Amino acid sequence: MLKESHTQNAILGYLTIKRIFHYRQNGGGFKTEKGFMRTASVNGLPDIVAIKDGIYIGIEVKAPKGKQSESQKAIQAEIEKAGGKYIVARSLDDVRQVFE
Repeated sequence: MLKESHTQNAILGYLTIKRIFHYRQNGGGFKTEKGFMRTASVNGLPDIVAIKDGIYIGIEVKAPKGKQSESQKAIQAEIEKAGGKYIVARSLDDVRQVFE
C-alpha cells in the first residue's frame, strides 16, 4: 500500500518541476518529556499550499482510504468561501488534474 508520505513527496516534486510556487505546511507536533506538543497554529491546515495565477490552493494528502478530520473539513470550507481551492489528494493524478 502506498504511504501518504510517498504521495506527498511525489506532489512536492511535481510542483517543483512545474515551477509552481508552493510550500509544505509544517503542522503536527513533537514529543516532549511532558507529552505531545502541537506546533500547528490552526488545526486542520492543508499539508501543502500552492499558489497559481493568484489562487491559493490547499492540498491535503491522504492515503487511499484516509478520511478528512472535522477540522480539515472546516478549513476546506473556509478556504473555498474565501475563493481558494482545496484538493484532497490521494494520488499525484488528483493534483495534476487541477494544474494541467
